Amino acid sequence: MRIILKFIFLFTPALFFCQNHIVKSYDANKKSEVIYENSCSTSDRYHRTIDQINLQTDTKFEFRSIPSVSCLTWKEFNGTYKIKNDTIVFQDKFTLANPDMEFKSKSDNKMKSYIFNFQYDDKQKIDGREIKISLVYDFDSKIKDIEKLYVIDSNYRIELPFSDVPNQDKLASFKIDLNPNTSRKISSYFTTSEIANIKTNELPNIINIIFIANPKTEVITRITKGVIDKSTIRIISSNSDYSLKNYSDILLFKKNYGRTYYE
Repeated sequence: MRIILKFIFLFTPALFFCQNHIVKSYDANKKSEVIYENSCSTSDRYHRTIDQINLQTDTKFEFRSIPSVSCLTWKEFNGTYKIKNDTIVFQDKFTLANPDMEFKSKSDNKMKSYIFNFQYDDKQKIDGREIKISLVYDFDSKIKDIEKLYVIDSNYRIELPFSDVPNQDKLASFKIDLNPNTSRKISSYFTTSEIANIKTNELPNIINIIFIANPKTEVITRITKGVIDKSTIRIISSNSDYSLKNYSDILLFKKNYGRTYYE
């Protein structure tokens, strides 16, 4: 699971993204309806609203997502476009990469420890390998993360007593790093929230972690269509097809975007 962290830096998008007149910028009408990608009904992706469309040249564009939380969570999606009559067609590509770590969990109220069970999907041996488990606390608690380094034993199991977890009531997630000191490092967050350092629920204490030896990848083409005139772009559809489980961002477009300039 890919997780976005929350930060405290706040900026006004228009001030941060200074442009010249060569770029034609269209800002979302916040009161407009939302157009989803057609895949949203079966996707487990994170929703990301496109706040601005920038036509940078006669063929290249940029979709900009500018959440108000922090400039460090902003993201751009680049591609090419064509205009025929009043129709504009955007095309961008992205790569789906299935995770290299999967989690299954449950709670056992009789146990007073977090139990981490490890395995590889191809049954390769992992005893003797280092693993770092970081305690990640709720952002508002201002508590620094705590890192604990272990060596996986022959039982492929690590036990972390509740008594060894300071401020357990503020614990938001675990960050798992396999082979943390090598080039083979893989890492992911285990959490019950969409944001790793925001606590929404108590974490389950039995956590089974499956490392994926060869995560699959797939290059996806996304086609977004709209109607354009001198002052507006009206989005009418956005489509992408894929066969892998999708952990990337699903794009949400406002139906209407108005032409703006930054001077």
